[in-house]
Parts: sequence; C-alpha cells; structure tokens
Amino acid sequence: MATVHPYHGVTYRQNPAFYPRPHYLKQMSAQLDPDTPQGLTSFALVGFGGCGKTQLAIEYAHRTSSYDAILWCAAENSLRLSESFTVHARALNLIKGDDVPQLDRIISLVKQRLLSLSAKEKPSRWLMIFDNMEVFDGLSSFWPSGFSGSILVTTRNKTLAKEFTKFQVSVTPFAPLDASRFLLQYGTNDTEYTSQEDDAATIISQRLGHLPLALDLVRHHVSASGSSYKEFLEGYGEPSEPFLYDKFSSTWKNEWYHQNILATYILRIQKMSKKAVEMVHVLAILDASCIPLSIFRSDEEHMLYNGPDVEDELPELQDWLKSPVEDTYELDTVVSELMDGSLVDRTVGSGSLSLHRILQDSVAHSFDTSTRSRSFNRVLFFLNGCFPVQQDGGMLFEWWYQCEEYVPHIVSAVRFYKKHRQYLGPPIMLAEIIRRCAWYLWERHQFEEGKNLVRDAVAICKEAHKSRGSSGFTHERYVPRLLSDLYNVMGALEYESNTEGHGLKWAMKARSIRQELCLTLRLEKDEYMLQVVQNNIATDMLANGQPQDALPLLEAIYAYDVSTGGINPDNFYRTLNLSICYQLLGNARFYRGNLLLCMDDRVGAFDTFSRCFLTRQKLMPTHFDTAFAAHKLGAMAAQNRDLNASM
Repeated sequence: MATVHPYHGVTYRQNPAFYPRPHYLKQMSAQLDPDTPQGLTSFALVGFGGCGKTQLAIEYAHRTSSYDAILWCAAENSLRLSESFTVHARALNLIKGDDVPQLDRIISLVKQRLLSLSAKEKPSRWLMIFDNMEVFDGLSSFWPSGFSGSILVTTRNKTLAKEFTKFQVSVTPFAPLDASRFLLQYGTNDTEYTSQEDDAATIISQRLGHLPLALDLVRHHVSASGSSYKEFLEGYGEPSEPFLYDKFSSTWKNEWYHQNILATYILRIQKMSKKAVEMVHVLAILDASCIPLSIFRSDEEHMLYNGPDVEDELPELQDWLKSPVEDTYELDTVVSELMDGSLVDRTVGSGSLSLHRILQDSVAHSFDTSTRSRSFNRVLFFLNGCFPVQQDGGMLFEWWYQCEEYVPHIVSAVRFYKKHRQYLGPPIMLAEIIRRCAWYLWERHQFEEGKNLVRDAVAICKEAHKSRGSSGFTHERYVPRLLSDLYNVMGALEYESNTEGHGLKWAMKARSIRQELCLTLRLEKDEYMLQVVQNNIATDMLANGQPQDALPLLEAIYAYDVSTGGINPDNFYRTLNLSICYQLLGNARFYRGNLLLCMDDRVGAFDTFSRCFLTRQKLMPTHFDTAFAAHKLGAMAAQNRDLNASM
C-alpha cells in the first residue's frame, strides 16, 4: 500500500498565542534540520511540567518545512504509544481502516515504512516526536531507525533523555522580562498598559515562578473577567489568598509549580459555568493526552451493563449516570468555554480533547471529598458504557479500535484510585471494566499490561471482600463471581504468554470460588462457569505435561455438556480438548512402553502398550498410530509364543 506524502501527523493545532522562544527553536533546528541527511538525529527538550516543552515541539512541527512526514506520538506509557502508532499506521495506509493487527505487527509496519523512506534513491526526510516520554518496559521496541530521520523528545526525565537522544536542552520557565511581556502582549481587554499595569504583571509573574502554563491561565482569567492585571492583583493580592506564596523552591523535586497551577485554576473556575466545571472534574481523572468526546454520549443501559445488582444501596446512582452535557450543541458550547479559558485543547481532525497533566493534577487536588467521589464514579460509569462488551463470551476483535481508544483512560482511572484510595471505597465497577479490558489486551498479546491491570482489579475485589465495602454490589454473589472471572483471565494471560505453570494456579483459584458458589447458591450460571474453569485447568495441565490429571476433568465436562443439551458450536472446543488429551495420553503411554522394554520389564511394557492401544482405539480407531500400537502388542505376543493373541 502506498504511503501518503506529504504526511503531517501532528495531533495539536498551532497555538496562535505561542510566545516566541527563539533560542530553543534555533537549537532544535540546528540539530534536526540539516538539508543533507547525516544519519538518525535525536534531540530532547527536558524540563518539569508546565514549562512549555510540548508547546515548543508543536511550534517546531508546524514551522518546519524540512520533512516529508511528521509523526506525533504520545509516549507517557506503552498503551498511549501503541495507540499513536496505530493511528499513524492507519493514516499512512499501512493497515485498513477497521483492521487492528497485533501490536508488534503495527510497530514493525511503521518502523519499516520510515526505514524505507531512508532507503530510497532520494531519501525522504521524516520526523517522529515522542511527547511526554516516560520510562516503561518495551520503550526501545518503538524506536525507529533510518539515516534520513530525526527524533524529537519531550520529557521530564533527564536520565531517559540522555539514554535515548544525542542532544538535550533544559527548558526553563520564562525569563522575568519574557514572563511580563507574555502577560501584557496577549491581553485582550484593550487595557491601557500603564506603568501600574506593567508593575502588576511583573509581580504576578514573579509569584507564579514565571511558569508559562500558570501565566497562561491567569491571562485567560483576566481576559474572561474583563479586568486588568492591576485589578487582579488587588483582588487576589493578600497573603492569605492561595494565589500568593512567599518563596518558591528552586529544585525540581519540590512541586511548587503544582501549587501555582492550583491557585490559578481556582481563580479561573470562579468564572466557569457549572457544566464546564463538571466536565473539567471528569477530565481530571481521564488520560490527559487524548480524551474522546464520545465518553460523554453513553446511554444509561450501556452504563449499567454488569453494573450494581443492588441499586437501592446507591441513592447517588442517577446523578452518577448523568452527563455534564445533554446534546451536541451543549457539548460544543462547554468545550469552547474550556478552550477559551486555556484549560483544554481540541485534537486536530478528531473529536478528542487534551489538557496539561499538571493542570489535571491541580484540578484533582482541588476536589473536596464529595466532589472526588462523585467525579470518580461518573468516570467509571461513563467508561463502562463506552468499553465494548464480549458477545456470548466471544472475541472483541471487531471492536479493537474502540477498545484501544479507552484503555488509556481505564489505566488513568486506576492510577487516580491508587492515589486517592483513602478517600474512595473499593471501585467494583472499575474491576468489572478491567475484566473486559484484560481480555482485549489478551487478544492483542499485550500480556504484561493485561496482568498489571488484573492485579489491580483483584486487589480491589479483595479489599471489598475484606471491608465489605461494596455498596450496590452483593458481597456474596457479585464480588466473588467477578474475582473468579479475574483469576480466570489472569490464567489465560499467563497461559498465552508461556509463563511457568501456564496459569494453572490462577485457574485453581477461580475454581475454588465457583465451587463454593455452586454449593451456596445452587444456580445454573455458576455450574456452567465451573465447567469453563475446569476446562481451563485441564488445558493448563495439558500444557504442563499432565494429561493423566487432565483426563478425568475433561471426561466430566464432556458428560456435563452431553447432559445439558449436547455438543454444540459453543462447547465443541471442550470436546476437542478431550480428544487432544486422549492423543497425548496415547503417545505418553507408547513412549513409556518403549522405555519399559529397554529396562526388560516386558510385563509392564505390555500393560502400558495395551492402555495406549485402548486410548487410541477410543479416539481414532482407523489411525495409523492405533495400528502401530496394535502391531507392537502383536509383536510382543508373538515373542511370548502366544500366536493367537498375536494374530
């Protein structure tokens, strides 16, 4: 398939209010822009959050004309980076629109395309941008190659930057004069810039540590309120106000800039509509880099899928199910308000929003107990309504594209819960979403990511069981069933990733719970799921070389299937497993018989070959392996001078 040329795969629009920082742009151009390819070049912008790294990368990507292809990638973790690679693979026609191959295939396709651009007689220049890059397993597998390529990284991690790039530059907050100019240059109220206004801008920028993101929020607050910086300082200039701090730390380890952003966010929120505030509260819990607006369009039926089975215990449920916006017009209005306030940006060419991670942390930090609980539970039900559902236990393959869109937000919700767990009850709804998400990751062969999520979900269920803090979800039915399902999917992940034991211990845990449910509840649903788990145990045993232990389980499952409607397309795979077990047992007994012959144990060998023959005859009466076992018995009988038996 042909590559789309030129390709400008930059997620963000150019910022019309970008304040020139020419020394950084010159350094980037000097290292990345040579007219003649000089081998793969790499450059990193390093600095703490809010100092303008991403904005510099956006400006460079939109200004430069040196490249035939530019690929912007969100690189906070493997899931975000995987999503970016998939988007580019689709845009470059490397995969079909709805096709989502395995992750390693997608990575390979994109890297091969970039390498091929470098291998042409007249090489094409390309740039890949890794934005907000963090440390995670497998990062190096995404790294491209090709002598006509360039790589630009933005990161807060100095060590990571030095490991992956040849050149690095530290991005600092504005210089004092630039900070004041930034505020004054982009004022929009036609305020007369007197010396008093200049002085006010200088004081504000000093108290905000000259941090670009904080200054941008103040600028929009002043603009929206129709005031001046002098009036702003008069209104929020008392030392008791959260806006003011006497002294800021000069080290990166102290998060003073979080406090500044929090202060400016609190000021900005005073001018926002109620719906805009509610939307920001939801956005604060989701993945900041790409939030699909479709998350606000779930209907109640989907949001309640596998949801609370005792709704009377949740008087707040209807409030949690209510979206901050009711229709497309209202959604666009609220998004416009947030964009005007410099709180979010709208991703180019898609229905997605993004916001700065530092701002997101500050919003979350501003939550009181009730707001935190309300916003978090809203997010869970919104995600539950959006994430695809397995149809009759089938594969999620047809919905991979939708799954991929929401996985980062599930991870973000888990991260939020871990950070604020002392204020939140065990989120059983989140564990249910993880159950479905883990099956998707299993299908994509992203086993480690799946196992990490399942561990978090198991911990949630165990905490709910220990504290009996699962309001809305029955402690004796829903929670143990979910825990059993989580053990089951963990076993599947370990089986497919060829982990030692092939997931047997997890399948055994799942069986223990299902057996107890069968004894206490005596419901067909649990009996049916017990057979599913038993089959998984047997499959793990076969993988571990224990067909003799798997056989009684598979025979019991076969008897259950026959007695409850017969063998059908839904349970036929279990009959196949029984056949495989018979075949494995036949081979094992045949080889054991040969070993016993070598040890001159003819009685033991004859008995073992007889068992092998009976097993093969039951499974495959006309197969040559069955005939070979019969021949072996005949030869031994002849050697024992029992010609009738031999015949």
